[in-house]
Amino acid sequence: MMRLLTVLVNDYEALSTGSSLDSDGSHYSKKRLNMPMMYQLYESQYDDLRGTVYGPESPDFHPVQAAETMRKALSGIDTNDQVIISTILYHDNFQRQKILNAYEDMYNRSLLDDIEEEAGGYFLEICQALFKPAHQYDTMNLYKSLSNRYGDHSVAIELACTRSARQLRVIKETYGTDFKKSIERDITVKVEGVFGRCLTMLLTTSRDEAGKKPDEELVEKHVQILLTTPLEEIARSSALFEQLFVGHSWKHIGAVLDKADEVRKDDKELEAVIRKNRTIHSEIRLMLLTIMKVSRNMQIYFAEKLHTAMTGDRPDHATIIRICVTRSEIDLYDISEEYKRKYHRTLEMFRRAFSSLGRVAVGLGGVQLGAAAAVALTDKQLNKKPEWYQNAVRSLESQLKRLSKYGFIESESTLNEAKEVLDKVAEIQNCELQWRIARVLAEQAELCKCKDKKAHLLHEAKEHAKKALAVEPGRGVAGAHKWYAIVLMRLDSIEKKSNHGGEIVTHLEKATNIDSKDPYAFHLLGIAHYNNRDYKEAAAACEKAEAIKAGFSASNLYYLGAALKELKKKDEAVKHLKQAAQLVPKNTFDGKNISKAKYLMNKLGLKPEEYEPEDL
Repeated sequence: MMRLLTVLVNDYEALSTGSSLDSDGSHYSKKRLNMPMMYQLYESQYDDLRGTVYGPESPDFHPVQAAETMRKALSGIDTNDQVIISTILYHDNFQRQKILNAYEDMYNRSLLDDIEEEAGGYFLEICQALFKPAHQYDTMNLYKSLSNRYGDHSVAIELACTRSARQLRVIKETYGTDFKKSIERDITVKVEGVFGRCLTMLLTTSRDEAGKKPDEELVEKHVQILLTTPLEEIARSSALFEQLFVGHSWKHIGAVLDKADEVRKDDKELEAVIRKNRTIHSEIRLMLLTIMKVSRNMQIYFAEKLHTAMTGDRPDHATIIRICVTRSEIDLYDISEEYKRKYHRTLEMFRRAFSSLGRVAVGLGGVQLGAAAAVALTDKQLNKKPEWYQNAVRSLESQLKRLSKYGFIESESTLNEAKEVLDKVAEIQNCELQWRIARVLAEQAELCKCKDKKAHLLHEAKEHAKKALAVEPGRGVAGAHKWYAIVLMRLDSIEKKSNHGGEIVTHLEKATNIDSKDPYAFHLLGIAHYNNRDYKEAAAACEKAEAIKAGFSASNLYYLGAALKELKKKDEAVKHLKQAAQLVPKNTFDGKNISKAKYLMNKLGLKPEEYEPEDL
């Protein structure tokens, strides 16, 4: 998800190649000639507001070609996530509908189903959101908010206060079509009291959008109401709420609030007073605060919502995805600019992507390498970023590559360095990231001398490996299955009641089927079969490992020899056991198994001089 969101929010120039905002707005007029009104409403309606997604103009839009590109990216051995991201975000919402139709017509398949097979988590969620018709996506979010079993209607408030009058009319019509009921009736049933009545008015009453200068006389009248009426009374009266906030332009409401704060002088601003007033119903309070923020600067309002979503105790992925998707063609670029001005940094998702990437969004969990390195940037693009950003990307990418290697790691400093980087992104539900975290913990456990601590690390590793498998894409991830099996094997070795023999074999077989070039996976499968006393399969797996990389592991040669001994193939067994005894151990495991190989040869009647290296 991180890669997709990063491009969606940050790469305004890259996404608008050949279709950026012209100073005279002619780009929009050309495109809109062939676009239904309901989609036009989700583009920027003002020349001074900029989104980050601008589809190519009609002559340059080729849905069949885009569908072919998506199919190739999805049908290879390795899904080309960069092509998927670029194709989706190069086109606007209306054009994506054409691509969906073209894909289904050409391949008799659903594009979204194919994406779901290859990706999961938040990446899939944002793809689904980007492909859903914009007005239906808004309507769906409104319906979910009104139906929320926990009574959280914050999304309904957001929609009521940030959608234009025409957008709200389309949402109202779509609500009736999609859910077979009117907004008014649904709110009456699901939302009680003054809040329900006020929400209904905001959603169904057209707001003045003529852009006229506020009527000074009416402004003064409303200022006096605000100053002379207790806020608690306004919050309890739908009539007063309607008089002050329903139907008026945002310019008018902003002028009223500014004038009221000016008159109050030394007193706290109304916004601060309302925020601290706990006698006002919580949802009415949120509604009033939203109206105040939106009337003054809608882009700052969204920037603040994104900041809150990304910096809370738990990341609010739904809010991040909703804002980035719904504002992408309207004003997301300007939201990003306001974020920079307010927080003196780029959108939090780009800085915290590496200091605490889990708080951002991600399961847009990048398709293949999850955080990998969380952005879809070429070296040239990356070099344009701040130095801290470049260092963070390269540090994460370096660890991901290091932990992709087939063998084992016994360097405590290497593991500690990897853990320090990965701890910052541990909350991300991404398969490629989670299994690497499991690997680091399992490797640290192997170096640990305290049995209780070793068990604790392995159980923690097991949880991360299970998380990896839970969000595994359709094509499978060998590392996730391999390291889940390794964790289970190591747990079985220290816990008497633990026995995962069959499960270990199942996951190692999956790992070897997905990646048939990993000698260590076949070696481990051989050990698993040996422990299950299936010596024929054990020998076959170890022989396959040797065929891939001869002599890569003394341990593999030992288990191959041991399995052949059990199969009564003494000569072949001795051959491999001798080879094991003459290798230099690469790790502690090898050292132990070399000793076992020598012991086994002694039992078979060999003398030390027959198998010890000549220089020993």
